[in-house]
Amino acid sequence: MIRKGDEYWESLKDGREIYISGERVQDVTTHPMFKPLVDIRARIYDMQHDTATSEWVHQKKPKMIDTIQGTFLGTTATEVRA
Repeated sequence: MIRKGDEYWESLKDGREIYISGERVQDVTTHPMFKPLVDIRARIYDMQHDTATSEWVHQKKPKMIDTIQGTFLGTTATEVRA
């Protein structure tokens, strides 16, 4: 099952150790350098559950059973030109 944005957001609050310029980041979801990135990724997860955007976000590849989030898939030069 594909998680939702709030599930992703909460999963980052696990005590992981991240440092910027030698200083530990206490919470990546609120730190000014990470918050925009976290918010964007959470929005992408939410878009997968929104009927208006789910077709755009999901991609089905041949020989695959499940739908995958499109941002995890690379594109080929042919797909970019198409």
